[in-house]
Amino acid sequence: MKANLDDPVARVERAALHYRTLKYDLHSGVDHRRRPVTVEGDDEGLEYRFYVGEIEPLDPVWPVVLGEALYDLRAALDHLIYQLHVRRFHGSPPARVAKDCAFPIRTRERRDKKGVAIPTSSWKQIKRLKRQDRDRIERLQPYMGRGDRNPAMAPIGQLRQVLSDLRRLSVIEKRRGLDPVPILAASVAPPPFPRRFGYNSHPAVGIPLVSNACVDRWTFTTAPPTEKIDRHPSVYSGVGIGPGGDGVDVLPALGACIIGVAVIIDRFIDRFPPSVAPEVDLSWIRESR
Repeated sequence: MKANLDDPVARVERAALHYRTLKYDLHSGVDHRRRPVTVEGDDEGLEYRFYVGEIEPLDPVWPVVLGEALYDLRAALDHLIYQLHVRRFHGSPPARVAKDCAFPIRTRERRDKKGVAIPTSSWKQIKRLKRQDRDRIERLQPYMGRGDRNPAMAPIGQLRQVLSDLRRLSVIEKRRGLDPVPILAASVAPPPFPRRFGYNSHPAVGIPLVSNACVDRWTFTTAPPTEKIDRHPSVYSGVGIGPGGDGVDVLPALGACIIGVAVIIDRFIDRFPPSVAPEVDLSWIRESR
């Protein structure tokens, strides 16, 4: 048996197909839908509330397809670790080794009773790999991004965030199941108000969205010209995770996870012969917001 990346890449492609179903078949091909709002103001003109119209329920297939996409991404990483073991053992690894194979995702550094960091040579999932591979895997761990080791927006920081998001969503799915719901993703930027009006905005971003919900509230210390109030034409709705989902915006997060997992696999291509390192085109995933 020769080590290759066929299985990891196939899993990423499968996750991309699920993403395509969610975004293009069930969500009009965009991450966020634009929705018009109506306005109600108080008698003094110091507070205005903005309401959406009807919010249609999500197709009941959402949690199933989303869960399958997350499973495929997690499996892609585990298959990568298995193939690294195939390479390490020059063929199929022993059964006890194959049983332990998995891509570790750690949000905190683990230490022994004396407070010493546990080295990757003791991590059950990868301890049999060569140090070069173990070091690469450790460098990707979310806990490595804490402090000032690497800026969060650096490429390695973004990959760590992908792994953190994938772990969090997978834990939610495993413990209580996913509950995708419409959420307010963003409010359209208001017109500029001079400071003397004491303007403040209170959008309900990340909160589950229902029909006729109040999605934004503007308050003032001095009443502004009414014609400026009508310049709040719409808001953007997305799909989030229900209670306990911490306002996850599903489609952008899933798209980022798919691309991120593909990049992580690509970081190990030099460990495999070029002839067995298939490529996958994911350029279309983020083309429409």
